Amino acid sequence: MQLRLQSFLERPKHARATVIDCRPGFEGPYFEGSGPEDSVCGHCSHVLIRGRLTAYLNLYLCCPSCGRYNLAHGGEEGERA
Repeated sequence: MQLRLQSFLERPKHARATVIDCRPGFEGPYFEGSGPEDSVCGHCSHVLIRGRLTAYLNLYLCCPSCGRYNLAHGGEEGERA
């Protein structure tokens, strides 16, 4: 099962956001958790988090495939794919 994250075209600029940019050659995933649900880019469905993490808040991950920023958090928001 996959959870599609909310995707943004531009890098977030507000002070409370933690943004993780990807380096050239990085393919992901950024984190590996437990459970059957992967978190994927809301634009291209690239896997950004394998498994379910229980604690991360206000974290934006840059997709290494399409370059969009995706909001990852501990809530249940997102679209199941």
